[in-house]
Amino acid sequence: MIYKEENISVLQKKLAFELKLAERIDKANFHKDIYSNVHRKRYKETKKLISLLENNVTVETYLPGTVIVNDKIVVSLVSNKWRNKNKNKWYFHTDDIKKFIDKYIGG
Repeated sequence: MIYKEENISVLQKKLAFELKLAERIDKANFHKDIYSNVHRKRYKETKKLISLLENNVTVETYLPGTVIVNDKIVVSLVSNKWRNKNKNKWYFHTDDIKKFIDKYIGG
């Protein structure tokens, strides 16, 4: 699926929904030391996807949990990692998506 700027409003609704579900799971598992919260993960993925779209780049789904930006950079949606499309070496990037795009993608 190719994401466009028109998808931002739908993704923001999904972001609010995932946050509500993540908070519900946190409350239900407050007594546990370790538990899995898939909605927290989906919240992070959606938030990063929105920030990529706000910087005017082409975003397309790739493998689960990753997207391709401008058909050349694979970006992980959960962690701060990226790699070139045909390479296997992963690199770290900062939390600032704008700085990452300016430095490595040239958007």
